[in-house]
Amino acid sequence: MPSSPPAGIEVIVEIVWRLAPRSIVDLGTGYGKYGVLFREYLELKHRYALGFADAERREVRIDGVEGFPDYLGPLQRAVYDHIYVEDILQFTRRGQHYDLVFLGDVLEHFEKNAAMLSLIPALLSISDMGF
Repeated sequence: MPSSPPAGIEVIVEIVWRLAPRSIVDLGTGYGKYGVLFREYLELKHRYALGFADAERREVRIDGVEGFPDYLGPLQRAVYDHIYVEDILQFTRRGQHYDLVFLGDVLEHFEKNAAMLSLIPALLSISDMGF
């Protein structure tokens, strides 16, 4: 499904706002809801810190990965800096790194052992934000 219930939006946006990453990869973009929210709130936060610098320049890199190209449209192309149409595990082999790796309503689509042994370690390897 290319979307998720709205119940978690406030919590997710609050956490991302506090972390203030400069780069995010949204794995399983779907219709792009979180890309839009991350773009709005993080650009606002970082521009405010800079005294509302050039509004045309993006302060945050937000990339998306989507396995189903039919979900992608003009909204995603406007919001995401780069969109990769491929399998998430394949994407992790590109060697790119992000401050934050966001995986919303996607994990349940993976077989449990594959997620634990392959997916989660691969996602940790591309995240630069330590906890």
